[in-house]
Amino acid sequence: MTWEWVLQGDFDGSELERWIPGEILADDRVRAEAVGHFGVSTARNLGLLRCRAELVQTLDQDDLLLPGALAAAVAALRADEELALCCGEGYHLMPDGSLEPRPPQKRVLEPGRIEPGEIEARWRSGKPHGMIIPGAMWRKRYLFAYGGWAALPAWEDFGIVFPVAQRHPVAFIGRDTLHHRNHPSQASRGENRAALVEAQRPFLFNRLDAMREVLRPPAGDGQDD
Repeated sequence: MTWEWVLQGDFDGSELERWIPGEILADDRVRAEAVGHFGVSTARNLGLLRCRAELVQTLDQDDLLLPGALAAAVAALRADEELALCCGEGYHLMPDGSLEPRPPQKRVLEPGRIEPGEIEARWRSGKPHGMIIPGAMWRKRYLFAYGGWAALPAWEDFGIVFPVAQRHPVAFIGRDTLHHRNHPSQASRGENRAALVEAQRPFLFNRLDAMREVLRPPAGDGQDD
């Protein structure tokens, strides 16, 4: 098997056929499961537990992965065994079917390797970090090592990517890999979304600070053991 598609629904298992077309469920490469309404982080972590491959591409239910994106991400990770994850560039897919590029001020990364701490340094200084985090491809062991997706009501992706990128290199692929679908009912457009995001900032700051205090420095940083 060269790839498999692991679908983890955040709904009751009896609703699988309602939400996922029968022709997809019938494909031997697709493994779908749903265990109830527990939130996006729990769904992702349960899906991760069922993944058998070394490399795991994340994708939300309302986004589209572009042709060639998987091959490009696999090539990037296999070319540098130290990378924990990689991601590419993307467009917003609007309700009328049109595509809008991300604002120029967010398209700040050059293709290639990003050393540990660089993403965090951008964020702490108020600069755009530049990554499209929901469309990342991971080495599965890093997701497990850092506890999977954070149990947060918002920014659950940031809660895993930033800690990993603090201590391990990641990479940006110089090509479009994702269409992020924009629609009125998506969670990120909720009335209290901005307040939720602001509430999560202290959690992430505290976690990154605590990691420096209690974890040993990454190997090869020039410090003595």
